[in-house]
Amino acid sequence: MTHFLQAMSEFFTLGVYTASDQAYADAILEVIDPSREFLKLRLYREQCIATDFGYVKDLLAFDLA
Repeated sequence: MTHFLQAMSEFFTLGVYTASDQAYADAILEVIDPSREFLKLRLYREQCIATDFGYVKDLLAFDLA
């Protein structure tokens, strides 16, 4: 997996947007990218919109450029 992340990070800014809470997501992401070398953006449940049906990820709310 590290080879893939390294290759993709040469062309893209990589990140994760999850509806999970930060503590749970960070525990998983520390296994995937422990040095935080490749996954530069981390967005969690706190950045989602709560609805009656669960959490919605609103990409328009962020300047991802």
